[in-house]
Amino acid sequence: MLPPVFIAEECEVGAGATVGSRTSIGKGCTLGEGAHVEGSVLFEGAQVGDGTVVRNSIVGPGAIIHGGCIVHGLSVLGAGCVIEEGNVLNQGARVNPRVRLSKGVLSF
Repeated sequence: MLPPVFIAEECEVGAGATVGSRTSIGKGCTLGEGAHVEGSVLFEGAQVGDGTVVRNSIVGPGAIIHGGCIVHGLSVLGAGCVIEEGNVLNQGARVNPRVRLSKGVLSF
């Protein structure tokens, strides 16, 4: 971890996962093995899969980002949305609450 970082209670951080500076991780969040989160806000219950990168973005409560995704460039993921494997969100991409992106459909 690189300060300043806030990690709330009941979070799980997998082996080899990194949390960079300017990051706030809400209660009950999960970071998978080898995940990297930096300069971002993860709201309560958000899940970041194995090997996923979240940089300079906002992840809403209960949102799930499966493994191998990249979310950066001021992207915002709404509450309860699901981002399946292999998606790349960049340049301020917005995903509305409860939307599901299928595997590898977006490379923005």
